Order: sequence, then structure tokens, then C-alpha cells
Amino acid sequence: MRLAAILSEAWRNSRSGASHGVLLWLVLSFLTIGLTTADALATRAAVEEALDYRAAGAAIATIEAVGAIDGTSCDAIASVDGVAAAGALRPAAGPLLPSATPGSSLPAYEATPAFTRLLGSSGAHGAVLSRVAADRLGLRTGDVLTLSSGAALTIAGVYEWPEDGRRPGLGYAAVVPALANGAFDECWATTWPQSAQLVTLLRSTAMPSSAESASAPVLSTVNSTFGAEFHGGDRHLSRPTRFAPLAALVAAAFSVAIAVRSRRLALSSARHHGVRRADVMAVVGAETAWVMVPVAIAAVAAATLVGASAPADGGAVFEAGLRVLAGTSTGAFLGAAVAAASIRANGLLSAFTER
Repeated sequence: MRLAAILSEAWRNSRSGASHGVLLWLVLSFLTIGLTTADALATRAAVEEALDYRAAGAAIATIEAVGAIDGTSCDAIASVDGVAAAGALRPAAGPLLPSATPGSSLPAYEATPAFTRLLGSSGAHGAVLSRVAADRLGLRTGDVLTLSSGAALTIAGVYEWPEDGRRPGLGYAAVVPALANGAFDECWATTWPQSAQLVTLLRSTAMPSSAESASAPVLSTVNSTFGAEFHGGDRHLSRPTRFAPLAALVAAAFSVAIAVRSRRLALSSARHHGVRRADVMAVVGAETAWVMVPVAIAAVAAATLVGASAPADGGAVFEAGLRVLAGTSTGAFLGAAVAAASIRANGLLSAFTER
């Protein structure tokens, strides 16, 4: 019965003070939606930056030692926790000579079966072509590439290799699978998030006996224009909007406290007529809840829209928006509780005088 009375009183007060409630709702809505959208957009930008970094091949680390990379050891890196893919690569004995284009050759590479995953292709049981080569030859996945020698290669996949700063050579080429138990020139591997352990793993693929007569192993990345390490995570942690939840908490607390104090005369009168402090706080809390419900709905909608528009990891974007809503809600109820607790029965005269 007491709860019903508190809710009824809160509803009656919210209707009688509709203009004040609407004003407070507008303030909290603009505050929450603005900060929610700002932080969600900043988080989405960080996600897009990470996707661009990975899509450009910048997260693929490589080690090069001509004729000194153990293909089996390189392929085995993929079984290590955190390693997404790994594979070894070397130039083929000669280019391919497609029968469809007499007089022109197609550069070819041999790679261990798992290497094609690094190219974004799942073709492990056949040759894979770059997009440029496939379009020029008019081939698609599942077609057969006939060579002038009479041999035929099944096209198991087509990979993209745009000119975005990544190393040249594979932009117009065919990658043919080869047995892993042999010597290769390069080992490629990728982890996400990046790990310093990957460099150690790559170094372990160099064969000491072969390396003595070969050039020293060289560590690099497929696309060095983006940097050897991804620092987008650090930039995201230092983003200006990281304080959005705290700003929402403080602003909401002050806004609601001012709104409650503006009704000090009515609340002091209630206290003067015997209403307990706890009941006043409960009524004010219920009134705050009436205001926060539509604010929460609007904020969740804004976070959902930004999260849905993210190319990936929309959950992290949505979560960033919810943190702002949590700050607003905490601040609103905290401000309401402090302001309501400060209302005293003997403050009626001073409240009336001020009014």
C-alpha cells in the first residue's frame, strides 16, 4: 500500500508540474543522446580504423630468408593460440603460360596450403588468382586454367590485392599450393590483437643450416605504410569522449538537484505536515524514474542506430552508448536523493520567503 501511495503521489506531482518535468526531460535527453552519440561514434571510428588496418594487410608480419624458411615450422605457427593464420611462400620455378593468352605469362608463387587464408581466400586445394589476373583471364572460382603445356589448374579462389601500400608482386599472380616439407623464402603470420610473441615464432622458422649461406632474415609486414604496430587502441583509450559517462553523471546530478530544489516549498510543506524524509525521497525518486524512462529509451535507440551502422563489433559501440546512459541515470538519482534529503520541515518559512 505504501508503494502504491508513493507512486500515486509521484504521478500526481508529475502531472501538476508537467512543464517542469518536460523541461527536465528535454535537458536530460539532449545531454544523454548527445554524449551517447558522440562516444558511440568515437568507438565506431576506432573499430573502423582497426578494420582498415587489418584489411590492408598491415597486421600480417613476415620474415624473409631466401631458401632458409622451414615450411612445416611456418605452417605450425597457425596452431599457436592467438595466431589467426600462417603460411610459407616462395617463387615458383617459372611463370605460368596460359593457353588463352599466348605470348603472355602469369607470375606464379608456391605456398603451403594454409597460406591462402592470409590472402582472404579459402582455396587450399587448388591455385588462387589475384583479382586482376582472374579478370584478365576471365576466370572465376571453380574454373580451370589451361596452360600451354597442356596441364590444367583448378581455380580454388580469387583474392584481392589492391594497390594500397602493400608489397608488390601478388597484384597480378597465381599462388599454387605446395607441400610444406621443404625450404621457402618467406613465412607470413598474423595475430589479432597483435602480439610480440609473433616475432619470436617467425624467427623460429629460419633454418640455421640454410641460413648460413643465405642473407640474414628480414622482418617486415605486408603493408608497412600503416606502421608495424596498431596504435588505434591507445588512441581510443585517450579519446576526448572517454569522459562522457562522468560528464553525464555530473550534469544530470546538478540538473535534477536544481529541479528538486525548485520545488522546495511544496516539499518543505509536506515535511512540515508530517511526511517522513524517507517518503519524500521515495516520491522524488519515483518522479525521477518517470523522467528517466523516456530518456533511457531515446538513448538506447541512439546507441542502437550507431552500433547497427558499424561495419563490425557493433556490440562495443552499443556498450559505449550504454555507459553514458548509466552515468546519466546514476547522476539523476544521486542528485534527486541528495536534494530531497536536504529538504527540512523547519525550512518552510525560508522557502516561502525565497519564493
